[in-house]
Amino acid sequence: MILISGCISNSENAEKETLVVGITPECYPINYMDAGIHSGFEIEYITGIAEKMNMEPEFRIYEFANLLHAVETNRVDCAISLITVTPEREELVVFSKSYINTTSIQVVDKNTGIETVDNCTVGVIKGTVQDGCAMRLKENHEFILYKYRTTTELERAFDQEKINVMIVDEIYFEYVLYPENNNLTSIFECPFGENISIAVNKENTELLSDINNAITELEEDGTYDNLKNKWLLNE
Repeated sequence: MILISGCISNSENAEKETLVVGITPECYPINYMDAGIHSGFEIEYITGIAEKMNMEPEFRIYEFANLLHAVETNRVDCAISLITVTPEREELVVFSKSYINTTSIQVVDKNTGIETVDNCTVGVIKGTVQDGCAMRLKENHEFILYKYRTTTELERAFDQEKINVMIVDEIYFEYVLYPENNNLTSIFECPFGENISIAVNKENTELLSDINNAITELEEDGTYDNLKNKWLLNE
């Protein structure tokens, strides 16, 4: 691979350089696979950013827990998959301007009558901000915590009653979980918002600047609002 303008390139002679993007495509309508095709708000968003930089995105799939390591070790140029900015993550990578604000919630089947995580079995996706939220909750609550690699594993465990509480992103609940099962309800929302941004290698300041400039252009030319209206009507 050839490094040009701080980015990974497939070909020195290509008309457009390649922006290699790490993703975890498990969250409709944000970032998911549709009949083998990368789809969703973030996919079109990062594609628009790449176009502003005269580049083409190439997507590489990782488990969420490995996304930031892929950025940190230059296996990808950047990563995008509802990545929340946290102080711990800022020690590993740098982040672009925020493009979504969301929060984490605790989800239960309302027929169980569960109102708190106390004495429950709780499931999260390993390495997510929801994982961190659960660890903080354990400081003041007694419950058993299970960490899963994928949303599929998490949902299967819930359906099989191996866990009775899921801590998930609010967007994932609103667009995926609740439409599939309207018996689900939220019993707790984390008391702070989560800024979602694009992760970039700390040493790649030129790419970070280019991405931020492209984000500004997408906001100013109306592309960002159009994408939100297309994919996130409820936000």
